[in-house]
Amino acid sequence: MSKYYAKYGVLELDAAGKVVCGFCGAAFESLGRHIQQKHGYSAAEYKEYWGLNRNTALTSALLSDKRRIFCKMIGKTVVNPKPFTKGWRGRTREVMREETRLRLTQLAKEIRG
Repeated sequence: MSKYYAKYGVLELDAAGKVVCGFCGAAFESLGRHIQQKHGYSAAEYKEYWGLNRNTALTSALLSDKRRIFCKMIGKTVVNPKPFTKGWRGRTREVMREETRLRLTQLAKEIRG
């Protein structure tokens, strides 16, 4: 039997939707404090150890939703939006969208035959 409770590259959840610690198998709404206090790992180190994306939240979906709703209630922006800067080769957002749409249309035609 493995001494670990998670698969590499997967953030495990229990039946209640809580995040499962890969080291000890305990489930939490938020894993950050637990892994720091009990296992001595920062969130970044834990994500690297378990092969998780750096942007992966170590919280349950329920807690993330609660935080999102609270931020909307107090008027705080949840995501830090960056203003669009001209894309590769100076293209505007509209040009990039149109080029993407045309590429996808062409790809769909090729797939259909």
